[in-house]
Amino acid sequence: MNKTDMFRKLYFLGCLLALALVFVQCQSDNKALHKKLADMAANLNVSTPTMLDANTRFDSASVTRDNIFRYHYTVLHTSDPDSTVTAMLPGMKDRMKGMFTTHPDLRIFTQNKVSIEYIYSDSLQHIIQTITITPQDYQ
Repeated sequence: MNKTDMFRKLYFLGCLLALALVFVQCQSDNKALHKKLADMAANLNVSTPTMLDANTRFDSASVTRDNIFRYHYTVLHTSDPDSTVTAMLPGMKDRMKGMFTTHPDLRIFTQNKVSIEYIYSDSLQHIIQTITITPQDYQ
């Protein structure tokens, strides 16, 4: 084996090692973030369910494996929950985005580029609407 071949093999092995280290570090960071988000959801869930207004109940918070933070709501006391949610939509996404830039408690979301889903269901737990706020929305 000549020096050039040996150098190529060492370079290739070095690149593989570097990629493996980056992968392990990312996985470790991802697990730490997931734990923080899961703890936040658990803290929120201590006080659920909670009525937010005459028609909206906050039921729970959860975190997906992909670290998407989810807020689960139920629309109650209305014969047409679809239109109730639709009536709330104008401006809702903008207000939610604004919260992420002004509330220091939400910094974990912005610093880690976490997407947030607001899931609205009817009283039978059929999903009516899912509003997603992505890092591009609040940056």
